[in-house]
Amino acid sequence: MIAVWAVLGMLLTVLNQTLIYRVTQTQTADFLPKSYDSAAAMKIAQDRFGTKTDANPVTVLVARTDGRALTAADRQQIGDGAKRLSRLKVTMPTPKDAAPLQRDYSQIPQVDPAMTASDGTFELLSANLTGNPADPGLENTYRGRAG
Repeated sequence: MIAVWAVLGMLLTVLNQTLIYRVTQTQTADFLPKSYDSAAAMKIAQDRFGTKTDANPVTVLVARTDGRALTAADRQQIGDGAKRLSRLKVTMPTPKDAAPLQRDYSQIPQVDPAMTASDGTFELLSANLTGNPADPGLENTYRGRAG
């Protein structure tokens, strides 16, 4: 009986490494009652603007290599690039030490222009992938390749 409990304990320890990120919640908006203004605003953002509640943004800075201000053509090219990236699937790489039953975070990110510097020398893009930001699998997806 002791051996059975020891094996069960080891199995649960291994599964805990993978499943902990599926049961933990990182989005505080999900805990709010539906009657709260913040919850209502999030619902409108989801329904009308396609906002994802569990999106994890990464800010990308885009600038000219010569340091000069962006031209209209540069800004157009950046916008076109953001649209192209929003159509490409980012594949989560599989690390050598991947835990069993690890969730696959491969997905198509939402990439949008966020803002342009007041002096026009760079533009910021916001890239969003969904999932638990504490999960190493999602971290690996940010390092993944689009294709």
